[in-house]
Amino acid sequence: MARKAKTESFETELSAFQGHLLNKIDKIPTAVTSRLADLGIGDAEQLAAAASISGTRESLIDYLQISDRELDAILQSATSALPQAMQSTVEVEQAPLALGGMEPTDEILEEMQMMMTETPVTLDVAALPTSVNYALQMPAIRNQGGRGTCVAFAMTAVHEFYRIRQGAPLRRA
Repeated sequence: MARKAKTESFETELSAFQGHLLNKIDKIPTAVTSRLADLGIGDAEQLAAAASISGTRESLIDYLQISDRELDAILQSATSALPQAMQSTVEVEQAPLALGGMEPTDEILEEMQMMMTETPVTLDVAALPTSVNYALQMPAIRNQGGRGTCVAFAMTAVHEFYRIRQGAPLRRA
């Protein structure tokens, strides 16, 4: 269910992730919001973040089949829906590794090497149960929608599972 939010310029609806929905911003053409939705970009925050990544602007222009000026106008409309603190754009350099991974430091490489050369730990298989099912103890399943956020959702669920097991309360916004 979408929630309404008011900025200085106009009122808009928020996505399930509390982002300002692109399809509710008047100055962004429906064809553009539809094509962006195909990429998993449904709110102004996502568009601003994607456009700030080095090289992404050109890809967006090609994919959306629009001019540089048209993209600027769309980004201006999208960022005007954001709170003032989020309206400045900063270009982000892409990491050299896939999926934004960073090169491991020398210290990390050394630690990894030590771990690979250590004597492996052996477990007493007889001490392990034949099966384990924690399904009933897991937090509720959440809908990621059309976004490619399955890893983030899975890691959040694991984190919440361990917090539940420790008796630590989960904070809900």
